[in-house]
Amino acid sequence: MLISHRHDNIPKVEIPEDSFYRPIKAQLEAGTKEYHAKNSMQAGEYAEQIINDILAGREGRLLRGNSAWFHRILFIWLPGWLFDWAIARETGLDKLSLVRKDI
Repeated sequence: MLISHRHDNIPKVEIPEDSFYRPIKAQLEAGTKEYHAKNSMQAGEYAEQIINDILAGREGRLLRGNSAWFHRILFIWLPGWLFDWAIARETGLDKLSLVRKDI
């Protein structure tokens, strides 16, 4: 994730009371602030790493950033469904599946 100002001018979105995403409103709001703030790197630093990779002739998936080493391990050793499950738990999306079953 990158630290940038691309979202600075986007108005805050209010989740309607009857929204499917309402049960995870707190996670959605926290995820955009706290998680990204502590796990992001400056855009210039990221760009420099990618450019160096390209100039060095690297091809395919280029993973760079503060968590790149961790994601590289996940992509190699974990099945895709397990990676999806972990991301869903971290973002609160796993709670949506529980709500959906109640409908």
